[in-house]
Amino acid sequence: MRSYSVIGLGEFGMAVARMLADVQRDGISAYDSDITRVEMIKEFVAVAAALDATDKAALVAQGVDRDDVAIIAIGNDFTSNTLAAMNCKEIGVKLVISRALSEEHGRVLRKLGVDRVIYPERDIAANLVQAVLVPNITRFARVAPGIGLAHVQLPKGYKDVPLGELGTAGKVRVVAVLKHPPPDAKPGTPPTVDASPQAVTPVGQGDIIIVFGPNEEINQLALSL
Repeated sequence: MRSYSVIGLGEFGMAVARMLADVQRDGISAYDSDITRVEMIKEFVAVAAALDATDKAALVAQGVDRDDVAIIAIGNDFTSNTLAAMNCKEIGVKLVISRALSEEHGRVLRKLGVDRVIYPERDIAANLVQAVLVPNITRFARVAPGIGLAHVQLPKGYKDVPLGELGTAGKVRVVAVLKHPPPDAKPGTPPTVDASPQAVTPVGQGDIIIVFGPNEEINQLALSL
């Protein structure tokens, strides 16, 4: 079981810690310099403590150096975020993921050797734009410049249509299909997942195809449905 430390318990860090704890409570630690925020998360995670992550010795004393992953979620202080990320790299955390406050900050973090830099606000904006421009794209994630991973929901009128007839033969690759429960299914029945769909796989209204490829082509596919 991997161990995770979430450093910074603002709205974003709190959500990350809660989501990790939903999967595995053991091995999840959460830290913030504000004891009030620590008190808010402590019932959900294995370890919660007030901590100044700019202090390398404090991180080691808390055992962060033995964690597999450290997620730096500090979002309102460039210096604290950067020092926390640098300290986690220097004490030997295997994988350091840090929130960036800007593109320039992201470049600094990468120079420090941070393994993965994330931009939560930019990702939220990308999801919002996709939702406004293409309503049947229900989720969107930026994978690289111009490349995305999207959930595209089939609208009304589709019934047992072969996947290959949806226009997915170009640069867009279908990586999975979430099949909508049948009408006679019990309420709350989750969708079934087909992780290796073929061109002949039938899909219908309400099903979600998960696609990967250039953003423009994903949009064109979704708009053509």
